[in-house]
Amino acid sequence: MAVIRTIGEAFCAAPLPPTVAADLVAIKPMADRRGTNLMTVAEADEMLGPIIAPYIEAAFRAGHAAAEETLGAHGSEQLLDAIERAWADYAADVGVSA
Repeated sequence: MAVIRTIGEAFCAAPLPPTVAADLVAIKPMADRRGTNLMTVAEADEMLGPIIAPYIEAAFRAGHAAAEETLGAHGSEQLLDAIERAWADYAADVGVSA
């Protein structure tokens, strides 16, 4: 749970996008809250993207390294090439380094 705590702390420390504005749900007692219009999905993406991208990239790279080790031992170059292409496509889509 340390990663979740780290992400939570980073999210709370991140500057809010200039378009974010509180609504009346945000001032209700905690027991009555079920959601808020505090920010849009795009605004949440703007804040969370830089926070979680390194974790996503690290997880993918760890999985890729394990696959490469296993597949390399069995000589499956075609599958390894497919994994490389998938990573490059994914990295381009989410804006992380390939």
